[in-house]
Amino acid sequence: MIPDLLYFFLKLCRAALVFFGVHYLFNYFGPWPLADSLFYKIHIFNFIASLLMYVVVIVAFHKTRDLAGFAFLTSSVFKMLVSFAFLIPFVLPKLEYSQNFALQFCIVFVSYLIFESTITIRKLNK
Repeated sequence: MIPDLLYFFLKLCRAALVFFGVHYLFNYFGPWPLADSLFYKIHIFNFIASLLMYVVVIVAFHKTRDLAGFAFLTSSVFKMLVSFAFLIPFVLPKLEYSQNFALQFCIVFVSYLIFESTITIRKLNK
């Protein structure tokens, strides 16, 4: 179980650096820049949420291999609900950056979700 977690952590760190780099370039050169604190909040939240979500999947994979896919779906839905709760304080006040923050958060969220899905499908197919 520990080697699987370490393997995922290294893959997640590499993917997070790529997502961070691409998003940073877009944020720096793009037409809708975010404040640095908001930019970092997006990536820190998604990194931690992905890491915690995949721990649940690995534990389910090693305890009951048949339910690992279900654990992935359940943890993905839970991660989405937590993401909505995370977005509420930034979007409800309708500040000037609210729409921009929500859009960029959703794009980064989907990037992490695609990465997690790919890793999980490969793991389940072994």
